[in-house]
Amino acid sequence: LTTLEGTLFSEHHINVVARDALEQIYRYPLTEQARDSLNRQLRTGVRDEELTELVINLFEDDKLCIVHDRAGDDEARIICSLGLAP
Repeated sequence: LTTLEGTLFSEHHINVVARDALEQIYRYPLTEQARDSLNRQLRTGVRDEELTELVINLFEDDKLCIVHDRAGDDEARIICSLGLAP
């Protein structure tokens, strides 16, 4: 990341990857490693840029979230049960 810093490519790449990483964070739970690393950095008062770089690195290494494969999850599920009385 540091070799491309300040170029249009790097800013666009960082924005795209950061957006994808945030979407993954919203959808799936963090791995234990990611949770520990992020908590440790937040406690030390890490700068936003460094935190973004950590999240991107974890995302690119597939160590950010526990992504569940939904392909085998085609089974019907009851989402809500509502009982009505006359």
